[in-house]
Formats: sequence, structure tokens, C-alpha cells
Amino acid sequence: MANIQEVFGRLQEKKRQQREIMRAYRDALKSSVQYKELTEEITKLKEKKAVIEKSMQEQKSKLEDLKAGIANDNETLSDMALTKYLKGEKIDLKDAEEREYEPVFSVRFKKAS
Repeated sequence: MANIQEVFGRLQEKKRQQREIMRAYRDALKSSVQYKELTEEITKLKEKKAVIEKSMQEQKSKLEDLKAGIANDNETLSDMALTKYLKGEKIDLKDAEEREYEPVFSVRFKKAS
């Protein structure tokens, strides 16, 4: 069995070799023209990607606004239909293709605050 000093010496030597190899690797990448060109191209592509994502985010915010508006209009429509129903009035709805719609009422419960 090796003594502790020998194991420590081997460990130190392996770490030194590892540092040298990593240094040589980084130097080789720095000196490679092809690597530099690729990293520059990647940077440019990332910037283009960010611009596209930003423009898509603007469209997504429009979508979120539409969703909120739809939810609000659905609630208003439901409230108006229930009010007409409670007054005993007939509820007539038609879409753009003249298809008729009739109200369907349901009751849901949620936990009281």
C-alpha cells in the first residue's frame, strides 16, 4: 500500500497535467480562425433570435388582451342573458351565418372566501 505522501504527489501531478491540457485546449480554440468565425456567427444568430422572440412577445401580449376581452364579454353576455331570463323575456341570438343559439344555464359553486 502506498503511503499518503505518494498518493498526494500523484494527485498533484494529475491536477497539474489537467491544467496544462485545459490551457492548451483553450489556446487552440483562441487561435482557431474557424472557431472565432463560428462564435461570431452564433452571437449574431442569438441576437436575431432575440429580435424575433421580442416581436412574437408583442403578438402574444395582443393575444392575452384578446383572451381577457373574450372572457369579459362572455361574462357580460351571461349576465345579460340571465337578466333577460329572470324578467321573462325571450333570448334570441344569431351568428353571422344566421344560426340560432339558445342559452344553457348551469350552476357552479366555488369556495367562499
